[in-house]
Amino acid sequence: MDETERNDIPWLGILGALIGTIPGVIVWAIAGTFGVHLAWAGQIHNALKDTEYALSLGECIARLYELLGLLELRGKFVGSVLKGYLFSALGGFGIFAKAAKS
Repeated sequence: MDETERNDIPWLGILGALIGTIPGVIVWAIAGTFGVHLAWAGQIHNALKDTEYALSLGECIARLYELLGLLELRGKFVGSVLKGYLFSALGGFGIFAKAAKS
């Protein structure tokens, strides 16, 4: 394929860029979700450390969903995760919009 043929299909470059971003988006989603889990487990650990129900941070991470249910915090946790996804998506759209203007 020569230079003029490559210039005739600019959508191919856009498609390649979009496909190339998929792994990065997946990695950021996993890292963000893990960060939220770790933050909530750390907060529960700190809240319980001076009580008779003290758990290690590892136990809080492993039993996070169970603890959220017992403490009636599961709704707030899900809201926090969804808010994180929303802000990530808005940031992604902003980046794509800025790139499209260039």
